[in-house]
Amino acid sequence: MIVEVTEPLAPWGGRALTREDILDAGQVVQLLGVRRSTVEDWGRRGELPCVRLGKHRRFLRADVEASVVGRRGPAA
Repeated sequence: MIVEVTEPLAPWGGRALTREDILDAGQVVQLLGVRRSTVEDWGRRGELPCVRLGKHRRFLRADVEASVVGRRGPAA
């Protein structure tokens, strides 16, 4: 059986993750210009996808970008 894949398997193009792809809350704060407590709250509630690494939350840049685009309202 042959399966054709039309989309990359990973949002970062199927390549290996780099440090630039993985953000901590402080980097998300700088990127989005919101408070750290907001980023942490979004992560806890699942509004901003994150990965738990021990006590730390990490965010994939592609997920953050997709979340921002998904929140965009209609053009004024």
